[in-house]
Amino acid sequence: MPADARVLDDLAAIPREQLPPAEQLSYDLFRHDYEMRKAAAPFHREYYAVEASGGPQSLNEVADVMPFETVQDYDTWLRRMTGAPGLLDQFGDLLIAARRQEAHAAAIIMERVLRAARSAGARQAGRQPVLPISFRSYPDSIPAADRMRLTRRKRRA
Repeated sequence: MPADARVLDDLAAIPREQLPPAEQLSYDLFRHDYEMRKAAAPFHREYYAVEASGGPQSLNEVADVMPFETVQDYDTWLRRMTGAPGLLDQFGDLLIAARRQEAHAAAIIMERVLRAARSAGARQAGRQPVLPISFRSYPDSIPAADRMRLTRRKRRA
């Protein structure tokens, strides 16, 4: 990746020997990470980024670990949901590119991802909530006007 090469060029401009020992270690680790990234670029690691969990098929699970205590928390979630179609398009494009190169994750991983995606689709088709339950009852600290705005935004999202 050209960006990784630029990072290494920028890093080389920093005089390592003038850094304190702890920062020299950080420098070395950072350089090693980017050297590995640069070396791996021709193999398109991104084609193998499909995981059984943590991918777009589990977007709804993110809400389980997010706080929903402030207006900002709800706005953050809604921004994520508004951006989800673009994320799914990017992920789909990546899978198509990987398929063209005959590069993909192991079949067992792909089967698990497909099961999770079908499960999420079934929840949505069955009208079970995909958005977090937190949108049904807001904390008392959230003003009524914000509740109305957030609820309208949720419906659009």
